[in-house]
Amino acid sequence: MKIAIVYHFFAHYRGPILEELYSNQLFDFYFIAGKNPNPPYSSLKLHEFKDSGKFIEVKNRWYLKYFLWQENLNGVLKNNSFDAVIFLGDWKFISTWFAVRSLQKSGVHCLFWSHGLLNKKKSLNNSLKYWFLKRFRDGGFLYSHAAKENLLDMGYPYDLTVIYNSLDFKLQVETINRLNSEAKPKDTAYPYLVFTGRLLADRNLELVFDAMKLLNKENIIVDLVIIGSGPHLDSLKNYTATLGLTDRVKFLGAIYDESVIGRYFMNSAACVFPGPIGLTVIHAFTYGTTVITNDNFARHKPEAEVLVDEVNSFLFREGDRVSLAQKIKRVLNLNGQEKEQFKINTFKAVQEKYNPGKQAELIVNRLSQLANSGQSVKKKLK
Repeated sequence: MKIAIVYHFFAHYRGPILEELYSNQLFDFYFIAGKNPNPPYSSLKLHEFKDSGKFIEVKNRWYLKYFLWQENLNGVLKNNSFDAVIFLGDWKFISTWFAVRSLQKSGVHCLFWSHGLLNKKKSLNNSLKYWFLKRFRDGGFLYSHAAKENLLDMGYPYDLTVIYNSLDFKLQVETINRLNSEAKPKDTAYPYLVFTGRLLADRNLELVFDAMKLLNKENIIVDLVIIGSGPHLDSLKNYTATLGLTDRVKFLGAIYDESVIGRYFMNSAACVFPGPIGLTVIHAFTYGTTVITNDNFARHKPEAEVLVDEVNSFLFREGDRVSLAQKIKRVLNLNGQEKEQFKINTFKAVQEKYNPGKQAELIVNRLSQLANSGQSVKKKLK
């Protein structure tokens, strides 16, 4: 079967799963997307395809930041006669609505790849998302079991496959092995927490600074290393100065070198992420680093369902600096045996489910079901 995956753009961190799909022996994958992200992601690094013949570019036209029309998408899909097409499942991608309708009329399998419904709120966004995903008569792929349950509770009638999410697991394991064989440099004078991600207001990093200030009053000194850039950077720097924490917080900017990121993860006491967390959980867990984040799972991204309080992470009351300070203190007081157990628990979650190999296996299994079920393509696009 000849398969197309249609995205708005392929971010650099999607590379490993794309390579896994490309290298599989059962299906012939092609990748269709634009090269111009929408304004909020204009600085995002994109994946570079090794085999340019497998990448088909379409022109993205963005409206109101998030609404997308992909020029000539229907023409590209028609000319290449795909047996199945997997679309990024965003209802705001207007061209996808037309493409799915046209393809399914011609008997081509159409599936979505989506976060699904992250909560059970009766909102306009959830209603539109459900209505949109229901257009896909072959169902789709989701990142979490919670999203699957939310759709099923609303009566979703088609197949749903949870494929989890992933980063570059192979590279990160190689990085771990290399760093374990090297001497560990001392990154800061005191134990430190690490944050990685774009610096946005909803990440609520100010809460970490407040907790650090509270701990200072107890003569508990902890530093914070921030890896990332974003529009909230200047505000964060000003707030650290106001609290007198300039020497305790290191702003390193955006870093893409996995050896550097891995070192900071492995040498840290924990990864702290006070706002809604997603793939950062998987990044930290791969390096055996426990995560401190808030307990409001309704606002977290799908990857957060891997979090288990006091097993591989520490959950504080959302928005509560005192609760956060207590969790930081708990991490700092872990003994050697407890630290080792947390390291085992975190890495195990990634090794079993949250890696590109597992994702590709689940996607290929579902496509194999379609290929072998007798639901063969009725006719090709002409």
